[in-house]
This record gives sequence, C-alpha cells and structure tokens, in this order.
Amino acid sequence: MTARVAGLIRGQETAVPRALLVQTFTYAVGTGMFMAGGAVFFTKYVGLSAVQVSLGFSMAWTASLLAKIPLGVLADRVGGRRAWQVAVLVQAVMFLTYPFVDGFAAFAVVVTVETLATSLGGSGRGKYIGDLFGAAERARTGAVLRSALNTGFAAGAGAAGLALAVDAKWAYLALPLVNAATFLLDAVLITWALPRIAAAGHATRPALLRSPALRDRRFLALALLTGIFYANGPLLEIVLPLWITHGTDAPQTVVAGVLLLNMVLTAVFQLPASKGSEDLPGAVRIQRRAGVALAAACAVFAVATATSGWVTVAVVVAGIGVHTAGELFVSAATWSIGYRLAPADQRATYLAVYGLGGQLAWAVVPGVATFLVTANGMLGWAALGVVFLGGGIASAGMTYRAAAAAEAREKAPCPT
Repeated sequence: MTARVAGLIRGQETAVPRALLVQTFTYAVGTGMFMAGGAVFFTKYVGLSAVQVSLGFSMAWTASLLAKIPLGVLADRVGGRRAWQVAVLVQAVMFLTYPFVDGFAAFAVVVTVETLATSLGGSGRGKYIGDLFGAAERARTGAVLRSALNTGFAAGAGAAGLALAVDAKWAYLALPLVNAATFLLDAVLITWALPRIAAAGHATRPALLRSPALRDRRFLALALLTGIFYANGPLLEIVLPLWITHGTDAPQTVVAGVLLLNMVLTAVFQLPASKGSEDLPGAVRIQRRAGVALAAACAVFAVATATSGWVTVAVVVAGIGVHTAGELFVSAATWSIGYRLAPADQRATYLAVYGLGGQLAWAVVPGVATFLVTANGMLGWAALGVVFLGGGIASAGMTYRAAAAAEAREKAPCPT
C-alpha cells in the first residue's frame, strides 16, 4: 500500500497533479488522527462528557445539513478554489481553538463552525476538481484520490493509536494541533502549488430556491435514493462497532482490527473497483453491484448473531471484506454519476444537492440501524439487506431518468 501511494505521488500511475495528491494524503493523515482520537481528546483533555460531545456533533451535523445547499451556491459564485482556500483556513483556526474550549457552549460553537467550513471546503474542492479534469479523466482521478485519502486515513488512525496509548495530556493535545498544521499546509498548496484554472461554463446566479438543482424532482429523488448507498459510512463507523461490542461475543479489539482492514482494502482496491465507471451505463452497473454487495454483507453479519468464539470473529472479518467491496463500488459510482449530472456552471450546487442523501443517512442511520441490529439480531440485518438490495435495483431507472432530465435541460434554449 505504501509503495502504491509513493508511486502515485511520483506521478507514475496517474496524471493527477502531484500537489493535489500530496494535499489529499496530508489532509487525510490529520483528519484520520482526529477521527480516531477526537472523542477521547474532548472527554479527557477538554473535560466534556460523552453525552455533551455527542450532542455537540449532532448540532453541528444538523447545521451542516441545513447549510449544505447555500454553501454549494456560494462555492459556485466565488469559485471552487477560493471557497476551498477560505474553508481550510477556517478549519485550521478552529482546530487551534479546540484546546482552549471551556464548556459545552463554546464547544458547540467551535465544532459547528468547523463542520460548516468542512462542508464549504467539500463544495469548493468538488467544483475545482470538476473544472480541472474532463469527463473522461474524472473516474480514474477520483479512484486515485480516494486511494491516497484512505491510505492517509489509515496512517492517521495509526498515529492516533500511539497518542492514545501514551495516555498523556501532551499526546491528546497533539491531535488537534497536527490536524491544524495539515490544514495550514492545505492552504499553502491550494494557493501556490495547485494548477490555476478558469471555472468551466458561464457562471449563473439563480436565487437559492429557484436553483434548477432544487426544482429538478428526478435529480432530488436520485439524491435521496443515493443516501441508501451512503449509509455504508455510518454503518461501518458507528453501527458495526456498537454491534460487535454489544451484539456478538467477539472481543472489543476486533473493532479496531476490522476498521484497519477496511482502510487497507479501500486504499489498495479503489482503482480496480472503479474500472468501468467512466460512462453513465458503467457507473449504473457498478452502483447496482454496490447494492448487491452491501446486502450480501448484511447477510454475512446476520450469520455472526448465531455463532460464537473465533467463528464469530472469522464471520465478522468476512463481512467487513464484502462490506468494503460495496463501499468501493459506492465511491466509484456516486463520483461518476454526480459529476455527469452536474452542469459546469452550477457544479458545486448540484453536487451539494446530490450529497443531501448522504447527510441524511448520517443523521438517520446510526440510531435506526443500531436499534435494528442490536435489538433484533438476524432479522435486523435482514431488514437492512433488503433496503440495500432495493436501492441497488431502483438506482438504474432513477439515474437514467435524472440523466434524461439533465440532457433535456442542456438542450433547452437559453432564456433571453
């Protein structure tokens, strides 16, 4: 895995600018560290309770969900590069502020501002990458960047593990400070190292509620349906750890092991999993494949509710392997479909709307899915599998209808 990333950074496997690969990797290292150790930092260094930390993040995610489309519109208006620059600087300041947080109110404010900046940065980066690469290059570009991202996440999680093992104030303090440093490095790379490009298309400035992205019912329906596939994220990071700990007899150390396995597999196999997603029919096939794989993973996890000992561990590991295959297919398909349906002059806005289903998944899935699988065991996993399978079956028709609407919109005469 390390050799592959080194090859990517040297430019041996892709035409992606080296600075963009470096930025992606270093960002992921810092973010991976804080993802793995942030909760401990807030409880042991800042002194918040677990309930306060959870509530603060819930408030931040709610604000981000409400602001996602306005921030996408903002990125379209000011330009992807500028929005991205501002966002990473705000994120750096917020992470430098975390050690000085004193009490829940201050924490809620800082984490909300940081989460909003994350959303703006995502919109700006998405627009910039869409403007930088042509349609034929985006599928491979996305796979390469996700491979570097997952490798960085794995490295960051490993570094966080060392900090947590030290179990000292200075080690916890390093978590937000290192992350702040990576965002400052991002700002330098975005400003001086990444290629300067003109935004594609002629920028338009529709009123927020009159945006075609919000008035296109087929596109909105597809965005919501895509949330089913994005549910693989909270399922992996929140539901599975809780279920392994409370719903099986597997040792708690299995949680860290399977998450690391997932990171390694996604880093190594993202490029092969993305093959065929360059055009819309290929991306649709891969999305259907994602639904089948995620449903199959649920079936494997259901088996673990009836096993014990090392058999349970083996079944859980096998389930993670199948789940990761579904995750890889989701990433490849949604990347390709999102960019293909987003017009160049409103790319950030459309991608923000396309991501609404994912944000809803993060808001809904942790509570609902955790209840299903911990309280109902095998039946709960079966219900989740049916949802994933249904999403995979329905995705093809919904995607083609949204594409037909996008094609008709492009052919429509411009108003005079």
